[in-house]
Amino acid sequence: MTAPTSGITSYAWTITTPSGSTLTASSPQYVSIFNTPGSYDVSLTINGSQTQTIQDYIQVYSKPTAAFVVDDNTG
Repeated sequence: MTAPTSGITSYAWTITTPSGSTLTASSPQYVSIFNTPGSYDVSLTINGSQTQTIQDYIQVYSKPTAAFVVDDNTG
């Protein structure tokens, strides 16, 4: 699917978090930091001479745990 490159009148982002909350934005790009692990449903609707909706998801994983220890006493 190719998004229209001219005649765009609006953008509508909808992101549903793992807890069911809905985040929305109306800019061409959506930038956020997701701290809660889980699956986030993402929808982008581009309105203009044609309307297109693209749906997908983002999978967020827990922060990794380091498997090593730093010995800082070697000065």
